[in-house]
Amino acid sequence: AMHKAVLSIDEKGTEASGATFMEAIPMSIPPDVHFDRPFLILLYDKNTHGVLFMGKVVNPKQE
Repeated sequence: AMHKAVLSIDEKGTEASGATFMEAIPMSIPPDVHFDRPFLILLYDKNTHGVLFMGKVVNPKQE
């Protein structure tokens, strides 16, 4: 099984979804970030400290 998710993180906040639309405005496109090793990611609510999203990226170089 394969699951594809989109996780967008920027200075305005975080959005996790299966599909995302973003209108590009010149001079405001965020930089691309690339990872070269496995990592874990955890998003939590600052007020309740409840986990909202948890994930593991095993092979970040794989398309």
